[in-house]
Amino acid sequence: MLPKKLVVITGLSGSGKSSVLHLLEDLGFFTVDNLPAGMLPQLMDMLSSHPQALENGVGAVIDVRGEGVSDTLPQVLPRLREKGLDVQVVFLEASDEILLKRFSFTRRRHPLGFMNSLLEGIALEKKRLSGFRVCADRIIDTTSMSMAQLRSAIMALLARNPSGLQVMVSSFGFKYGVALDADFVFDVRFLVNPYYEPELKNKTGLDKEVQDYICTDRLAKKFLHQTLEFFQTILPSYHLSGKNYLHIAIGCTGGHHRSVFAADWLGRRLALIDGVELQIVHRDLEHDVKWSSQT
Repeated sequence: MLPKKLVVITGLSGSGKSSVLHLLEDLGFFTVDNLPAGMLPQLMDMLSSHPQALENGVGAVIDVRGEGVSDTLPQVLPRLREKGLDVQVVFLEASDEILLKRFSFTRRRHPLGFMNSLLEGIALEKKRLSGFRVCADRIIDTTSMSMAQLRSAIMALLARNPSGLQVMVSSFGFKYGVALDADFVFDVRFLVNPYYEPELKNKTGLDKEVQDYICTDRLAKKFLHQTLEFFQTILPSYHLSGKNYLHIAIGCTGGHHRSVFAADWLGRRLALIDGVELQIVHRDLEHDVKWSSQT
């Protein structure tokens, strides 16, 4: 089975190809940079059993650096599509003035600028990539685009919600270590602890009896609703900061009762926000056994 989708990113150096590749990587695509066009069929065959590529797709940057190594992109595309592969070619470009400014800002050398001036390198690259531009499904001029606008254009091309945000809400136990990869960490050890109730000790925060007991704490509902209100406020526009993934971690002592309940309660409500793709993970529910759910 071939990967479900191949997005080929090509175009002028300095036009934003790396930014688009990073976006695809954040969306779960298997990504490859600076790949000769002639290697695309072999890459797709090689990834025929790769879970990430099969589920989300493949993103590859094909540009002037790979020209002359093997078959060109216009020659390879028909062969890929004959296999039934969904291929989209995105060509990025920008004005000479903007490209000059971007290279000046980054102080990087143009790939064709070793024996040429920067302007000569840009002109030569345009000429060499003219065939790539002709076969593009979408040409995007990034001259006056912000990163948020470029992201929205790519998300629209992929038929994805441009305001989409992948959110993970996890529970953990402080005794096993803080969730170091979290963007937000909340400590709920101030809530009443079901561990000290014999009939609740061996249950978890997913059990109704434990949930009802925690809710007897007057601070529980106040904390949960204020936390929910906070994230309901920031999530709809969070993607404008350039991030499309957010990890919210909630911890208690052992990661069995209070944090599990709070993460499950919060996660299920955040999942109702338009554009949010939510995952709930209970890292330490049985310590070495990870329990997770998709919402």
